[in-house]
Amino acid sequence: MVGPGLTIRRRRALLGCAAVAGAAGAGLFLTWSDTDIAPAETTAGWPAPRRGPRNVAFNPDARPPRSEPVVTWSAPVGGVDALVVSGGVAFVAETRGAQPSTAGVTALDAADGTVVWDRPEPGATLCTAGDTLYVGTRDADDGGSPDVRALDAETGQQAWSFDTEASTDVFHLLAGSDTVYAGRLGSVEGLRRDDGRLRWQRRVGNGWTGTAVREGELYVSGGGETARLEPNTGLEAWRLDALRSDAPGEQWATVSGPDFPFLPVLTDETVLVGGLNPEVPQPVVAYDRATGEVRWSTKPLGERVQRPVVRQRLGYSRTPSFGGSDPTGGLVAFDLASGEVVWQRSLSSPTVPPIAADDVVVAGTTDGVVRGFDAADGTPLWSLAVGDEVRTLAAAGSTVFVGTDTGPVVALAE
Repeated sequence: MVGPGLTIRRRRALLGCAAVAGAAGAGLFLTWSDTDIAPAETTAGWPAPRRGPRNVAFNPDARPPRSEPVVTWSAPVGGVDALVVSGGVAFVAETRGAQPSTAGVTALDAADGTVVWDRPEPGATLCTAGDTLYVGTRDADDGGSPDVRALDAETGQQAWSFDTEASTDVFHLLAGSDTVYAGRLGSVEGLRRDDGRLRWQRRVGNGWTGTAVREGELYVSGGGETARLEPNTGLEAWRLDALRSDAPGEQWATVSGPDFPFLPVLTDETVLVGGLNPEVPQPVVAYDRATGEVRWSTKPLGERVQRPVVRQRLGYSRTPSFGGSDPTGGLVAFDLASGEVVWQRSLSSPTVPPIAADDVVVAGTTDGVVRGFDAADGTPLWSLAVGDEVRTLAAAGSTVFVGTDTGPVVALAE
């Protein structure tokens, strides 16, 4: 199902060092090699916000519970903004009070939740690669902390930091083999992994920006735009703009691409993006990786479907509805070849972006419940109340890690 509200533009741009332009879509370009745009080395665990460089939020090596789990440990940190797991350690970016300066980053032993190290500097998004933890900051000006920092994952000691003049919020971090990609409000940057020096910077739309990486390919999404960049030249291979219109909201949500896509998700053949609009349900749209042509679009699923999961032949998305006085949530599975809905489950409160591990899809809700579903048919397997609004999820080994709004990080296992 492809509607008319979407256009594909092919652009070319000059290479070289130049000042950052003020118009949307313009930016600073530096050339890079194939090795600069490649996934970071494969690691076990959950090393990035959506697990890996393709943002698929699926860990085939984890073995999550298929029957009622128990809480194996609970660690009282601040309200959890981000959670990644690597090398037997759960790294948490948390809010510790009302001001950004009271936030921090904590490393917890993944086996028992004891503190390995703790740093008081703000952190809002995380990713790991090798022996390094990369930390992105929001409200950096208020907290007096650099925008992006590299920390030794074992000790927490800072290796380098990077600041821009604007110090705009960092919403997404992803590590490639040589480059750390920092998604900001309306722009994305490539930083050298070894020393944090700026490789390049470019404008992308006017909203939150995220990236996805596979060998020789870099994808960026944000503020109504999704683009693939050429690895050798920095030229755009293609760019998609989701056009706004004066048509009623229902028509826009039904016939156009998603509003304010944030994070591209890569399958073997397509780029998936979902939308965010607090008033109008959005679809998930699949674009051809090579050409940017629309392959398919799901039906409108919910108001915040911008982080779908990819597992084998199925994709999964939350289906939240915030309209009226009684917000609801849900989970939907769709065919990755056609976008057709395979199964759907309703939940009593809005869900956070789900994850998948082995043959289980895990969803958490704002009423503090974590649930497991059979990935093939959506059969409910288990549910467990963790006591507070669920903010983020990760799966590694036999454990599901849950970050909550007021701070406990909870580990669940059979």
